[in-house]
Amino acid sequence: MKEEKKIREKDYVKLLSSLSIKNIELIYLNAQVKKELIKKKETLIAEWYDESEILDIKKNEFSIIHRLIFNGYIKDKKFLEIEIKFRLEYKSNKRSEISKEFLESFKDTSVRLHSWPYMRELLHTLLIKMGLPPFFLPLSVISQLKDIPVK
Repeated sequence: MKEEKKIREKDYVKLLSSLSIKNIELIYLNAQVKKELIKKKETLIAEWYDESEILDIKKNEFSIIHRLIFNGYIKDKKFLEIEIKFRLEYKSNKRSEISKEFLESFKDTSVRLHSWPYMRELLHTLLIKMGLPPFFLPLSVISQLKDIPVK
């Protein structure tokens, strides 16, 4: 198994402080619901996961897609699936190239802090407009963040 190269914490913090967000945009939304499965006074169970993918990398700019999958269940039957994707574009004020080690750590940690409020609001609004009970994703994702791989 190949060992992942790690970025030093001070290098991560230095690069992080040089970044600014150029743009955040919704690029994909899909929602499917099977209302016939919902009966009154049923307990609805929600589960979700998210992931990020590095896209365009230029010398001091890059883009990341942050994807959220949200599923709703009644007993063992899935009645709801929502997929949301946001594209986040970043720029560094440093002239040097952004390392792959930094990007790997960044996509698993900091990106979530930037896009999570948008995902929370969109999911909540969608559920209400679909005639479903409101649901709030947790306010903070900090406790769910992966550790920054540092030396």
